[in-house]
Amino acid sequence: MFVLPVVIAAAFVVMLVGTGLTASADENGLLRVITVAEATTSSTASPYPGWFYGVPLIAVTVVLAVSTLLALSRVSATQSLPIEGFAELDRQWRAGSTLVITKLSTSALLLYFGGTAFIAGQATRNVATTYTAAGDTFSATFRQPELAIGVSLQVLGAVLAISGLVFLAAAASTALTLRLTVQSSEGAAPAAERA
Repeated sequence: MFVLPVVIAAAFVVMLVGTGLTASADENGLLRVITVAEATTSSTASPYPGWFYGVPLIAVTVVLAVSTLLALSRVSATQSLPIEGFAELDRQWRAGSTLVITKLSTSALLLYFGGTAFIAGQATRNVATTYTAAGDTFSATFRQPELAIGVSLQVLGAVLAISGLVFLAAAASTALTLRLTVQSSEGAAPAAERA
């Protein structure tokens, strides 16, 4: 079950490295804008993750992954119901608890990834669009592939953020029904175990 958050975290780090490699320095020398330059014009947009925001986000992702692994290790190693005859109930309780932890970490990763991808996409889309004025008329010129990348990142970001909210709701549902789920399985246990 922990494979999904690991894959999401790895994809998030890859995207952050990509934004770091494509970032430009702003007026303060910080790598947090994106610039597209042509022969006669250039366009800059922000906020853009770049290395300025990307490095802290990578650190947060690593901390979240390590914290999740430690929590899962703790849950799997420590009995929740250390009462003789409750081994199966304890196993079910710990299995449900690991689901809650995994869903919460997946939700957090998806929300971070989604928000960051959306913002990066917005900056990329903005840098790909140039407006020119001719009298009272404005016309827009779109650079490719920057526009396609920007729109794709925004759509991806929205999908990931919505998925993060779904995982958050699923984690809450699992946590709120965990006791009832374990208690209902207790009814199937032998009378000697329930005593």
